[in-house]
Amino acid sequence: MTTDLSSSVILVTGGMGLVGRALQSHVVSQNVKGRWIFVSSSDADLRSYDATQALFVKHSPTAVIHLAAILMAGSDMISRSAELLHDNLSIDMNVLKCSHNLGVRKLVSTLSSFAYPAVCELPINEHQLHSGCCHKLYESYATAKRNLEVLSRAYRQQYSCDFVTIIPTNIFGFVSEPREDGPVIEAFLGKACKAAREDVDFVCRGSGVPLRQFCFAPDLANVLVWALCSYSDPDPLNVTGEELSIYDVARAIATRFKIEQKLKFDTSFPDGPKRRTVSDDKLRKLFPGYSPTSFADALPLICSKLTVSD
Repeated sequence: MTTDLSSSVILVTGGMGLVGRALQSHVVSQNVKGRWIFVSSSDADLRSYDATQALFVKHSPTAVIHLAAILMAGSDMISRSAELLHDNLSIDMNVLKCSHNLGVRKLVSTLSSFAYPAVCELPINEHQLHSGCCHKLYESYATAKRNLEVLSRAYRQQYSCDFVTIIPTNIFGFVSEPREDGPVIEAFLGKACKAAREDVDFVCRGSGVPLRQFCFAPDLANVLVWALCSYSDPDPLNVTGEELSIYDVARAIATRFKIEQKLKFDTSFPDGPKRRTVSDDKLRKLFPGYSPTSFADALPLICSKLTVSD
């Protein structure tokens, strides 16, 4: 099934987040057809069904890209686990129910590689999503993402809705003010900015040995538009990026900021799994033109948007 965007009204939840902003840029730069509406929590509290329904009635979308989610720092994921699970479940159930009730023809939802089991045979493929228990640290968030996949398939089965799911790995992209408690690359950028500005050490948690795959937000935006038009498989689809060691990422950022001598690794913090390689073979087979941006090419683009000095 192929979706023609020329007459489509596409509603993007989480439209002001990292991926939402990348998607906005992609739509403009590639002159993607359709009327695109990017909304955030200031437009509607998606935890409320009434607010979600009002948003959908207002815009009458024919397609939806669902990016909205609540994500917390690791310590908060444990101390506020019930709140995190409840809020994300509510958001997803409301968005899918309103999409179905108001006749949305295509819905693309983003999951997270956190949803994969803590112990997996590598490389991880889409069929392993429900094959084991999630990591205890982010169990609430991961469970909500698994539920979103199950709910999407349930709507397909019961109502023949064209609802699909995408599973990206660690996402990074353009942020004007990177948070030190953000995702890996954003946290490193925040710490590097501070180290360069205040002449302090650039300290990274763990040994730096683990390998991780990093998905550049503009690449994910490209896949989301393609999926909106061309992907209708009931099973989810992995989207990955280059696999690098945490050390290599930190070293590249330190070099970029000319603070190599300030880079330190605090080994009192645990490393986590040494490797969590996710397979994107399915994506490459279905979308031959997809070519992820290398970290070496992405990093200068990201850093060009940052301000180191006060």
